[in-house]
Amino acid sequence: MDTVDRKGLQLTETSLTNRSPSLLFESSGARALLVGSGTHRADALISSVPTAVPTVTRLGTCLTEHTGLTKDRLRLLIDPKDPSQLITAVNHMSSEASTVMLFCYVGHGLIGPDRRLYLATQATTDLSKGAPEYQALPFSAIQHALTQSNAELVVVMLDCCFAGRANPLGSPPRAELLDTPWPGAYLLRF
Repeated sequence: MDTVDRKGLQLTETSLTNRSPSLLFESSGARALLVGSGTHRADALISSVPTAVPTVTRLGTCLTEHTGLTKDRLRLLIDPKDPSQLITAVNHMSSEASTVMLFCYVGHGLIGPDRRLYLATQATTDLSKGAPEYQALPFSAIQHALTQSNAELVVVMLDCCFAGRANPLGSPPRAELLDTPWPGAYLLRF
C-alpha cells in the first residue's frame, strides 16, 4: 500500500521500512570528547582506574559504529597529563560543535578544599597541598567552556566519584541521574 508523506512525496511500503531514522551524531556539527583518566603518579593519594581507558575506547567504538559519528569528529583523550591539556581539549571540541557536543569523563572525581568537584589528571597527587587547579580540573571550568559552545545540545557524562557535585554554580546538589544544568544541556552522572 502506498502513502504520501507531509511533503507530498509518494512512499511505498518498502521505502518506509528501509528508511533509517536520522541520527543525531550524523550531523557535521556533532562532536564527542571522551576522556579516560586512569593512570596516576606513584606518589598520588588516588589509585589507578584500570577500567577508565577501555570504557571510553569502547564508547568511542559504539558511537562511530552505531550513531553516525565519524572518527574525525571524535576525540579520545587518554590519561591527560594535567588540567591544561584537559581544558584545551574541551575548548577545542566545544568550539567546533554546532549541533551536539558530548563530553564524557571516566576517572577519579575529587572534592577540593573549596568543596567543589575536580576531575583528576596524571598531575593529581593531593588536592590539599598547593593549588588544586594545577593538579585536577575544576568541573566549573568544563561547565564554563561547554556553555560557550554553539552546540544546540550539550551532553555531559560523568563516571566518577562525587559526580553529584557537578551542579550549576550556586545551585543545591540534586539527586536525579539526569539533570539539566543549563538550557540545552543534560548531565548524566553514574
